[in-house]
Amino acid sequence: MRKQKIKRTLKETLNDKFNSHSCNNSMELEIDSLENDIPLLAEEIFKKAHMKSVEHGNSVIEVINNTIYIKCINGHTEKIKEIDPLIKLDMSKKIILR
Repeated sequence: MRKQKIKRTLKETLNDKFNSHSCNNSMELEIDSLENDIPLLAEEIFKKAHMKSVEHGNSVIEVINNTIYIKCINGHTEKIKEIDPLIKLDMSKKIILR
């Protein structure tokens, strides 16, 4: 019985906070802040994955100046192929791929 009361009270409290105007504004600000951190987090995760791959003796594939390279554990770098440059997109436009 006590567990159910605690669950119900917690649920009511969360609902009240979520439905309050000030909470919605602060939640939006928090979400905006987290979204702004995504590029930094992605860069950090990429670096960690790169280091983990090298530590485990695996080769790493990288793109540098529109060219794909494979970097071996012994330091040797081999060019795989050239690729088209990145395309800059206007994020305010909607693009439909077919």
